Amino acid sequence: MHSFLAMIEPSRALQKPSVLCVARYVVKRLGGSVVQIKLHKLLYYCQAASLVWHDKTLFDAPIQAWANGPVVTEVWAANRYRGVVSLSDLADDGTSLDKLDKNCVESIIKAYGDLSGYELSAQTHNEKPWIDARKGLKSGEQGRNQIEPDAIRDYYRKVWTN
Repeated sequence: MHSFLAMIEPSRALQKPSVLCVARYVVKRLGGSVVQIKLHKLLYYCQAASLVWHDKTLFDAPIQAWANGPVVTEVWAANRYRGVVSLSDLADDGTSLDKLDKNCVESIIKAYGDLSGYELSAQTHNEKPWIDARKGLKSGEQGRNQIEPDAIRDYYRKVWTN
């Protein structure tokens, strides 16, 4: 019955928000502007929270293991020359977060929102998903290796649920 209803009236819960939508929500919750390095790390942790607590990605955009930590390239590409990202820098694409998605984001903001971008970057440098994705690269070397969602989920499931 549930699948039949989903076919005739697709649920908003089945539609993922875009990463720009999630970024807009984070930026808004943090006062309307966020240093770009911090925004990327918070998006990474939001993705991890969704993978751990709901066993699904929050957004479909890939996350890469750059020298300064995880980066969501779609957000970076839209704001590459901005050190600080404001709400006006992030296009409103009409997608939205449902209650579960907001809870994930809110939990990450509560846990990590007071840390600076550099503190978050240093933290990710000590965590297995970023370290593994950077294998074969020297410290500070540019890299575009993707941090796989399974690696994120498996690592944070162990860290956050034990």
